[in-house]
Amino acid sequence: MHDDEITAALQHPSRLAAIERSDGMGAAAEALDRIARLVSELLGTQRAAVSLVTDAHHVFRAQVGLTQPGEVLAPLGLEHSFCKHVVAERAPVLVEDADEDERVRGNEVAESFGVRSYLGVPVEFDGQVLGALCVFDGVPREWTDEDVRSLQDFAALITHHVDAHFVDRRADARRAEQRRRALQVNHDVLQELTTSRMALELGDAPAAAQSLHVAIDALGGILQQFVAEVSSDDSPASAIVPVTRPSAPVDGPAPDADLGRAALLSRRETEVLHLLRTGASNRSIATGLGISVDTTKKHVSSILRKLGVQSRAAAVAHASAREG
Repeated sequence: MHDDEITAALQHPSRLAAIERSDGMGAAAEALDRIARLVSELLGTQRAAVSLVTDAHHVFRAQVGLTQPGEVLAPLGLEHSFCKHVVAERAPVLVEDADEDERVRGNEVAESFGVRSYLGVPVEFDGQVLGALCVFDGVPREWTDEDVRSLQDFAALITHHVDAHFVDRRADARRAEQRRRALQVNHDVLQELTTSRMALELGDAPAAAQSLHVAIDALGGILQQFVAEVSSDDSPASAIVPVTRPSAPVDGPAPDADLGRAALLSRRETEVLHLLRTGASNRSIATGLGISVDTTKKHVSSILRKLGVQSRAAAVAHASAREG
């Protein structure tokens, strides 16, 4: 395999993205140490290692026999890496005698470690080769098919550990996002309930009802998202029957409520009104605030009702007059 082909394989964007997603196999460190010891004993070699091959370095994630206990090996330049060939070829690489193999002959680092024979198999994650599980010895050796299969079985175990860590990290991120959304909904619901109470005190029953509707919509939305994320395939969230509620009264606001109308706008409605003044469409507002178009429409309807106007233009004029 030519050098430019090896470089292209090592630098492939999909492979580098997989390295990033796998956390560079870093979370499986304890398991990797045990696996390196086991394969060294099983195959009867002096040394074994688990390597991560990036686009710039060969990194030892675990090793046996290369250093004294507790000593950390510095990353190698790719020019000294045997494992880069495993990554590039996406297949086992067998070196029976390094002095005779043109792929690694004259490798100064290998000579300093006394490496004469090498066997490496791919360590994969998400369909990409991250590095290699390898064994090497100080004397020439003819590797058998059984040696290769044994090493591949342990490489599959490494993939299992990396996969499990990725799933755990993704679950943690999902829980964090759920908590963030729940806190935002909690804030919005409390704001709407406060607005509803103020509207009732001002005698504006339609505005009070509208705020209650927005609060219920927010709670229903977060509930549907939660159900969608935890439901199994045979009990989809779409089977959940949405909560029904009475229609909002259609009468206009009480005459004595006019002075308090602007104060009835929730924080979110104030943001929507600000964007309305820029001429933004419902879709643009939804994108800017991270909400759905349907929710945006409900906010606009609530703003018109609370301000006692019939159109978006009238709402913008009302807001401009207040600031003027």
